[in-house]
Amino acid sequence: MISCTGRRVWSLLAILSVSVVLAGCGGSSGTSSGARGKAGSSGGPTTTSPGSKGGGSGADPLPDASIKWADDVVVVRRTKGKTIKGKGNDGSSILLDGTNPDVKKLKVGSVMLLTGVGAGRVKQLDKVNGNVAVTFGPVELTDVVRDGDLKWDDTAIDLSTGIVNVSRDMPEVSGAAVEPAGFRLRGDDVKVKIGDFDTKFGWTPADNGGGDLQVVLTPSDQFAGSITMDVNFKPIEIGGGTRVQAGKVDFFDLDFKNLQGTAKITTELQSLQQTAALHIPPFFKVPVSVAIPVPIAGIPFTLTIGATLQIDMSFSNSGGSLKGEASFDFGGPTKFAYRGGSVSVGGTRTANAEDTLKSLVGGGGTVGLNLTAELPKIAFGLKILQTGAGVFVSNGMVNSLTILPAPVLCHRIQVASVVSGGIDAQFLGADVTFTRKAFLDKRWTFAYPKGDKRCDGD
Repeated sequence: MISCTGRRVWSLLAILSVSVVLAGCGGSSGTSSGARGKAGSSGGPTTTSPGSKGGGSGADPLPDASIKWADDVVVVRRTKGKTIKGKGNDGSSILLDGTNPDVKKLKVGSVMLLTGVGAGRVKQLDKVNGNVAVTFGPVELTDVVRDGDLKWDDTAIDLSTGIVNVSRDMPEVSGAAVEPAGFRLRGDDVKVKIGDFDTKFGWTPADNGGGDLQVVLTPSDQFAGSITMDVNFKPIEIGGGTRVQAGKVDFFDLDFKNLQGTAKITTELQSLQQTAALHIPPFFKVPVSVAIPVPIAGIPFTLTIGATLQIDMSFSNSGGSLKGEASFDFGGPTKFAYRGGSVSVGGTRTANAEDTLKSLVGGGGTVGLNLTAELPKIAFGLKILQTGAGVFVSNGMVNSLTILPAPVLCHRIQVASVVSGGIDAQFLGADVTFTRKAFLDKRWTFAYPKGDKRCDGD
């Protein structure tokens, strides 16, 4: 929330962050630098090219004229370097040019469609030194479009255009639509706090259109060492489309043609006290994500790469240690479909795990780690900064490392790959109650000595 008492903060943010916001808010054509290929409306003209209808002056083209907006929608046409003056530190507020005629049309309750950036429902408006601070909340697709046909077949996502968003505080819930956040340029290592872990998040886009995402968790007490998760994935291409008629979603299809990559989890920990234990609850959202703009017929959709975590680690003795790794690859198509009030998810997914038992060393009592990570969790929807909703596909990684002392003398690594699909909030309408469903669950156990049921997981 923004008040007039925060004007000095807003003035500073306007100076410090306007270039960052503009760098991360996408291009100005129907298929921005974040998306290549076919992406437009199935009926009516395609989105205006940057070279016409104001493109030369730095103004975004207006959305496809064939789309009929829902009530209360105000299209705010962004002019690069002018319209966006700054952003709030909560991920749900943005500072806009008070002289912009479209900004002047905004009211509390309006749905702001900020071209090239995103969409949100206006919750509060404050004047700040001649500009307007807009606080917004998430919107459903039908809050924006009343009637329209959209297609995004053969749309290649250029991950090199992704920017890194960072939150200071993140709700400990699954599927939360509102994520308070700050903002960082892509390529930076972002440091945040997750429970009792100091966390470093790194994002490196690749020349081939893919990218590498790394999360390093360092316990702040009780343990020395770290847990590193590194996911390298290949370029992403999406297909599908949606039709909205009379304010209701007729269908919504999202097809990841080949969500493919490799993942590695490396653990090296040592207990600093007796009965050391740390815990992160299920589906705790990593307060950092990568956002890629994907304008469709001029509507500013966003593809977001994020993660959730669950960690349970416990060592029975001071000086106990645990070192090991899990490594596997994943690939294949993934599909999300909504039709006639029902949702289906699926795909021909594959996953293979490497036997890394030889990497598992340590001991000094009972030592164990259980880690579950949705990494990456890829969402597609309507968003500004870190506030929004959409549909998602998550590639879950589960890694359990255990060493048991005598008389068992067991070394065990358990690995799982779980792929799920779902909806954040009520993106497709209030009558859609579907949230999450797993459609691939492959598990592996590597243990020594073999045949001992106390050790092999049977």
